[in-house]
Amino acid sequence: MKVAAGKVEGFVKAPPAAIRAFLLYGPDSGLISAHGRTLARQIVCDNDADPFNAVRLAPEDVRKDPARLGDELAATTLMGGQRVVTCHGFGERERGTVLAALEVAAGGENRLIVLSGDLKPASKLRKAFEGTAACAAIPCYSDETRSLVQVIRETLAGAGMEADRDALALLSTSLGADRSLSLRELEKLILYKGRPGPVREADVAAIIADAAPLNLDTYLYAVTAGDLAGADAALQRLLDDGQAPIRVHNALTQHLAKFVEVLGAASASGSGVAAAAQALRPPLFWKVRETFIRQAGRIRPARLSAALRAAQGGGIDLRVSALPADLVLSRLTLRLCQLLR
Repeated sequence: MKVAAGKVEGFVKAPPAAIRAFLLYGPDSGLISAHGRTLARQIVCDNDADPFNAVRLAPEDVRKDPARLGDELAATTLMGGQRVVTCHGFGERERGTVLAALEVAAGGENRLIVLSGDLKPASKLRKAFEGTAACAAIPCYSDETRSLVQVIRETLAGAGMEADRDALALLSTSLGADRSLSLRELEKLILYKGRPGPVREADVAAIIADAAPLNLDTYLYAVTAGDLAGADAALQRLLDDGQAPIRVHNALTQHLAKFVEVLGAASASGSGVAAAAQALRPPLFWKVRETFIRQAGRIRPARLSAALRAAQGGGIDLRVSALPADLVLSRLTLRLCQLLR
C-alpha cells in the first residue's frame, strides 16, 4: 500500500497490525530516520526485556550474507515477543534481498523496516511495497513551515513546555528541512529549560546552534532585494558551514511563498501590505519584520510569481539534475536576483 504524505505522521505512530513491512523513502534522510525510530518503538517497546528483539542491518551485512535478512526475520528471541529488523541505507542494489525477505515477513510475526533514499516512482523496490497489501511505502518529504510548527509544538508539549509567539517564530526560522537535526535542537532546548513551563525567545536564542539562521535570513532577504553580490556571499557562507542545499532551497521557496501570500491578501482585502504581513501565521520574526514589509511593498506581483516558479523549477533540478547542488543554487540565485532587482 502507498501511504499518503498527509497521513504519514499518524501512520508511523500507530502502524496497522496487518502491515508486516515498511519502506521509508524520500529526500529528507533525517525525517526517514526519525520516522523509522518511531515505527520501531511501536513494535518493540524501549523497556522490552530482550534487546535482541530489535536488529539493525547495513547494506554490507547482506552483501556478505544475502540470507541473513531472511534469517533475522524468521528468528525468535529468548524472552519471546515481536521482533523488528531495520535495514538502514538499502536501495535498488539490495532489492532482490529485500523482496525475498518480504515473503518471510508476510508469513511470520516479526516486522521489517527499510530505510532507503529518494526513490523515484519507477523504482521497482518502491513499486513492490506499494503493490503489496501487507507492505507500506511511506514518503518522507521535508518539513514545510506549518508542519515544522506542529513538530515544535508537539515536541515541547511532550516535555510539558509551550513556546510563546516570539519563541515559536524564532524556532520556525532557525530549524529547517532536516527533521533529525530539528529534533536534536529541540532536545537541547528542553534540557536547557530543565522543567515544564513557558519557552521564551531568550531561551531559544541561548541554545539554538550557531548563527546559521542569521546567515539564512541574510541570504533570503538579499535575494528578495535583488542584491546578487550579497546573496552570493551569504549562500557561500551557508554552504561552507555545512547547510544542506535542499534546506536552503526549501527556506527560499517558503520565503517567496510568504511574499505571494501577503501580496495576495493585501490585494484581496485592501488593508495594505503591513496589515497582511502582521496576519501571517506563523508570525514573522520581529528582527526581519520591517525588512519583509519594506520589500513586499516594492516587489511587483508578476515578477514575484515568476520568481516562485523559477524556485520550484530549481527544486526539481536539485533532485534530478546531474549538476552539483551548489551550482544549481548559484544559478537559481542569479535568476531570482535578476527577476527581483
